[in-house]
Amino acid sequence: MKNQKMSFRGAAEKSPEISPRFARRNDTSLIIFFLLIFLAFNITPSSAQEGERVKATIVIASNEGADFDLDNDRYRDEMIKLFSYSNYHQLDSQAVELKKGDRSRITLPDGHELWLTLQRGEKDRIWVQAVIRKGNQQVLDTVLSLLRPGGTVFLGGPQVEQGVLIIVLESGF
Repeated sequence: MKNQKMSFRGAAEKSPEISPRFARRNDTSLIIFFLLIFLAFNITPSSAQEGERVKATIVIASNEGADFDLDNDRYRDEMIKLFSYSNYHQLDSQAVELKKGDRSRITLPDGHELWLTLQRGEKDRIWVQAVIRKGNQQVLDTVLSLLRPGGTVFLGGPQVEQGVLIIVLESGF
């Protein structure tokens, strides 16, 4: 077989032109494609970049006395349904701004700490990891689903000197 010389002469002489109308259509298709990807994964600018506001209300419950010292009457009604204590005393209420993956610490009585981490958010709810620790000991580790806005979860916590901790978490108040 002989060496044949191939000629590409003229192949690059004239490049095809793309009409402006085709280029616009291509750009529009790309924008629509990325919008569909954005929506398919349910990523919204508010849930992807901004934080979620969560309010933690710290309550001590016991069977000594029959007092309801709570700022929110709605909490009282739910606590009566969920727990079997006669005395509820609100110690504190703190709001934290949670960003995905960042941990926020709330100090609890008797050396306990509550760590909250935003796991993920969707249109109608958020998932928050709640970890209660005392020193190096982990007392509780759970992931809670809170409706948006105003979803409320009552979390029974550990025994403390004055009674039992109850933590009320509320989203987007």
